[in-house]
Amino acid sequence: MSLTDEQIANIIFNETRSLSGEKIAEARKNIAHTILNALALSDKRPKTAPAEAHVPKQESETYTHCIAAGSRCKKGSHQQS
Repeated sequence: MSLTDEQIANIIFNETRSLSGEKIAEARKNIAHTILNALALSDKRPKTAPAEAHVPKQESETYTHCIAAGSRCKKGSHQQS
């Protein structure tokens, strides 16, 4: 099973939309790595928030950050150091 970039961003958004603080970018990155590592190891989607998201206009910037976190992880190594 694989997830699209949009589905990964949706999961990250759903998992982190209620969070804030200086470490939120790191949390988004960690979630992206967790999703991609689980898929790479077992080809099964880990238990997460839904892969569908309804993004209100006022949260579009947050969603953009979620897209970027997923994209950076897919372009780089899935393994965290």
